[in-house]
Amino acid sequence: MMKLDGASEEEKLQLVQWLQTRVPAGVPSPPEPAEPFPFQLLPLEIQLHIFSFLTPRELCTIVFSVCKEWNHIGKDPTLWQHLSFEADNVISTNGVVRVLSFSPLLKSLRLEARRHVDKILFQVADTCKQLRSLTARFCNGLSSVLLEVLVKHCPDIGRINFEGSRFDDPGCMSALTGLGRLTALNVSHCLRLEDAEVAELARACRRLQELNVDGVGYLTDGAVLDLVEQCGARLTSLVLDGENLSDAAFSGIGRGCRQLEVLCISFADGMTDASLPALGGLRGLLRLKIRRGHQLSATALARLFLDENMPRLLHLDLSECSNVDDSTVDAVTANCPLLTFLALSWCWDITDVGLEKIVSRLSFLRALDLVGVVRITGQCFNRIPEWLPELRYLNLEQCSDIQDVVVERVVRDRPQLQALDYYGDRVVPRPAEMEAWAAELAGSDRQLQVPVTIDFVLLHEDEDGAA
Repeated sequence: MMKLDGASEEEKLQLVQWLQTRVPAGVPSPPEPAEPFPFQLLPLEIQLHIFSFLTPRELCTIVFSVCKEWNHIGKDPTLWQHLSFEADNVISTNGVVRVLSFSPLLKSLRLEARRHVDKILFQVADTCKQLRSLTARFCNGLSSVLLEVLVKHCPDIGRINFEGSRFDDPGCMSALTGLGRLTALNVSHCLRLEDAEVAELARACRRLQELNVDGVGYLTDGAVLDLVEQCGARLTSLVLDGENLSDAAFSGIGRGCRQLEVLCISFADGMTDASLPALGGLRGLLRLKIRRGHQLSATALARLFLDENMPRLLHLDLSECSNVDDSTVDAVTANCPLLTFLALSWCWDITDVGLEKIVSRLSFLRALDLVGVVRITGQCFNRIPEWLPELRYLNLEQCSDIQDVVVERVVRDRPQLQALDYYGDRVVPRPAEMEAWAAELAGSDRQLQVPVTIDFVLLHEDEDGAA
């Protein structure tokens, strides 16, 4: 082929003619590149759908500053229906108020660890009339006046979570009784909550199905029985502190709340075996927690689960029920095969016999909490990869008879398993050769002698004698 370097005009013309004979006639030339399709030409519905994949933070920090048109579209109320704001150092109170000012279609709002929640909720009452769910956890500034205004202007609220928040005056709970559509209320660990307020709430909120009053240790049997009488037939979830409760309240729950799916009792010190037959009738339970039931015998607890009394149970916590033993574990594992969470912390009488029942029978288990179960050695842990394929969490804090090497082998076979050792540290498997060496030492009476390799560096003194 002819080279162009140093070619004459005649030679270049010959080359062009030669190329023309090689290109078929009628072949169209490549099209010119099309102009980019403008985002603004998309239908508004499509633009909003695209923006809906962005978080509120991305809308505020990126979209709003692009242009006036994007700023306008980004504030469309359909994009601001579910909002969550954490502590004040993440976004200021004034920033939250500004966002709420263009969110009239807001359906759910979550606030956490905020100091000036009153200013925010007054804006909610002014703008967000369609609010359905409100969470204000560990916040300050909840007063009866504020809640009355909120209830008046947002009457469709059906779910409220005030966990750990402080009520500024005794009338706060009374203000909530105006919510006729309230179905779920969490006031756990809230101050200024008395028997009369719980009873008033139960009478006024005829749709209440879920109630959490955990951490409120001064409620009495009378308040609980009044609650059961007023709304027990429709309650599906009940979480309470049993510090001042007796068998009268616990038996009343078992007899009057037959639709319960969640029952959690902290500090069940006043519960005795007399309560358990009534609780055994709650056959629809999905989650059961009885903590610190020191007076409950192993035999009575075993009977609670016999005859498939709770065949749908998924979550069981019997921590600090100190009389639980292998017979209780046998009954639980034989009659609750669907368990995914099991907590038996500080149940000292459980041995490897009971542990093997757990490992061999509960094939759906995802979390196992055995803090302080001091008599187990973990002999059956080598079967965990085969028998517990779903296990993701194993807590062995304060289990002094379990060798680290035993747990390390399990974690090596199941890398997705988070296992905690005696000190609460996550178990990380060591190299195989180190494991063999550790196992050899664990099985012998020899003193631990760690092989050490030292690289020596010769130090020469200078003229002044310094190293």
